[in-house]
Amino acid sequence: MTNELEGYLNVQEAAQRIKRSTEQVRRYLREGKLEGKRIGGQWFIRESVVAYLVKPEENAVEAPLVSDEEEMIPMIAKERKALFERISARRLAINERWEKTGVTVDTATLVNELREEAS
Repeated sequence: MTNELEGYLNVQEAAQRIKRSTEQVRRYLREGKLEGKRIGGQWFIRESVVAYLVKPEENAVEAPLVSDEEEMIPMIAKERKALFERISARRLAINERWEKTGVTVDTATLVNELREEAS
């Protein structure tokens, strides 16, 4: 379990680094504004996300922790965008492989059908 939590901070450590209360950090986690893992009854947040939120002491500029427009941390938004780009690229690669065999398959429809069968 220690290896699984490598690179993660608990709520108290994250709160200290971003200069927020532990309850505020927990609220961000519950509302989905901050991404974390819940193991047992305890939350863990990736250090990379917390590091992004830490303001440099010198030349500190006031910036909101959560964007009013997106209500999510920019780092998480970037990671989600990158994930969707990877998924899209893989979907196109699968389509190309199927087309080479002469079969036309809509992977999105196929995935949806598989999900329906599984549920």
